[in-house]
Amino acid sequence: MSIEMRRKYGAGITSEEYIETGRPRNQGEPREEPDYHAINDANTRYAIKHFRQWKAKRKGPEYKIIFE
Repeated sequence: MSIEMRRKYGAGITSEEYIETGRPRNQGEPREEPDYHAINDANTRYAIKHFRQWKAKRKGPEYKIIFE
C-alpha cells in the first residue's frame, strides 16, 4: 500500500510511524522452527535408556491354580 493510501485510510487509526514506513511498531522477529528430528532422536535415546520390563503383579502359584 502506498503512503498516500495509508494516510487516507489510516489517519487517526494507526501510528505515524506505520504511515511513513509501512511496518508495524511491534512487529517481532520470525520464530525459528525447532529441529523435530533431533528432538525425536533424543526422546528415542531416553526411552531406550530408561526402558524396563513390566512384571506381572500376581505370580504366585495360588494365582496360577485358580485362574488358569
